[in-house]
This record gives sequence, C-alpha cells and structure tokens, in this order.
Amino acid sequence: MFFQVLINGLFLTSIFSIVALGFAVVYGIARIMNWAHGEFYMLGAVGVWLFGRHLGLPFLAAAIISIIFVTLIAVAIERTMFKPLRGLHLPGFVASYGLSLVLQGSVFVAFNGRPKSFPKVIDGVLTLGPINIGWQRVIVIPLAALCLLAAFWFMNRTKYGIAIRAGIQDLQAARLYGLKMNVLCSIAMALASAMAAFAGVLMAPLFSIEPDMGLFVMWNAWIAVCLGGRGNLGGCLIVSTILGFMTSFIDTYLGAYFSLIIVAAFFLLGLAIRPRGLVKGMEA
Repeated sequence: MFFQVLINGLFLTSIFSIVALGFAVVYGIARIMNWAHGEFYMLGAVGVWLFGRHLGLPFLAAAIISIIFVTLIAVAIERTMFKPLRGLHLPGFVASYGLSLVLQGSVFVAFNGRPKSFPKVIDGVLTLGPINIGWQRVIVIPLAALCLLAAFWFMNRTKYGIAIRAGIQDLQAARLYGLKMNVLCSIAMALASAMAAFAGVLMAPLFSIEPDMGLFVMWNAWIAVCLGGRGNLGGCLIVSTILGFMTSFIDTYLGAYFSLIIVAAFFLLGLAIRPRGLVKGMEA
C-alpha cells in the first residue's frame, strides 16, 4: 500500500506541476491570476473527447488537434480580454473568474449536464511486487516529465523563453530594454494553455470529463504558485511535489475530505509564515 501511495503521489505531482508551471508563467509576465487556467485543462479533455470519441479520430490526432484548439482559444482570450487588464490584480482575477464560469457553463450546456467518458488508450496493469497500477496511469508520469523538460528547455534556451524569464524577474526593466510585451504575453499564454490542455488530454481516459473537472487541479496550482513565490518557477514545482504526495497520502489514509482541509491549512500556514513564498533562491 505504501509504495502504491508513493506512485500515486508521483502521478498527482506530474499533473499539478504541468498546470501550475503554466499558471506561474502567465502570472509572472502578465501579472494576472488567471483562474480560468483550470478550464484550459478541462477543455483539453473535452477536445480529445470531441475529436476522438465523437468524431472518431485516432487518439494521437485528437490529442494534437485538441491542444492546438485550446491554445488558439487561450491566445485569442489573452489578446482581447486580458491585454487591457495586465498588472491589474483584482480586476484581472475577477475577469478570469467570470471567464471560468462562462466556459464551465458552456460545456455544461453542450453536455446537457451529463459527464462524458473516454476509453482507456492503454490497457493492462503494471505489477512490481506489491504495487499494482494501470499502465494508463503509469504512462502519465514520463509524458508529464517530458512536457516539463520541454517547457524548461524553451524557457532557458530560446530567445522568447529567455525574454519571458526576464519579464517575470523585472517587468519594468524588460520594457526599458525594448522587449515586446504583447508578443511575450501571447507566447506565455500559448505555452501555459498548451501545457494545461496536454494535462487534460492525459487525464481524459482516466477520469470523468465534466465542466468543473479543472477546479481541483486549479486549486492546487494556485497554492503552488502562491507558496512557491511569484516568478519562482522552481519553487512552484517544489510546492507542487509537496502537494502531490500530501494529497496522495491523506486521501489514502484519512479520506478526500480531510485532504482538502489539511491542504488548505498548509496553504494558510505557509502564507502566514512566509507571505512571499516558501522557497528562496530559485528565480525564473
């Protein structure tokens, strides 16, 4: 049981990290707490169901089209709705929360209030001594790791990624150096939404596809960004890891209800002790 809980913690960490990292990048460069980021995760799952189950495309094709579709929607939202709200924390958060409700409501109406399901792409169970875990769940961990590695490569090795990091660390200095913030914010949103949609695609065969499926992931991503420290991408991943294993252990030994209470208490205690974040020295 203990080792199975560890594997499940690694599984949750993978999803939390993908979603939280994208959320942190957009918040860092645009200074907007995009609460609708969880809906990009949900739309990724909805898209793979629409193109794969409903239209009959192969899973890989449906996944790619879904991610591209969500990314285009997110960039359009950033250019039209979020652009005038950059740097305005409360208006930006309220607008994104409203957008979240609109997207959830639209999917609810489209689904007629009924959750959807997607068949498993990979059957079978991996057995390692006392550990039994489905291959569909196992494959999420290396795919998530590849996604995170690709994101960090982009942020550290490409011109636009380095520019985004510069904007996260010092937005005013980045503007003075002539960096085009409109372009950087759009690229950051594209990266973040593609990662969230990718996570949603990975979850579609494992969980029920529902309008509010992004809330749980978004809650943990929000905690990871707040406790990791603004602009601290490394800190964000460390807190995501803590949350993933904490949630797995508490869910297994105490129950999901206690998990919500304890994670919330951890969040509040962390903010009280270190309001600027728990992790030092790991800037973007």
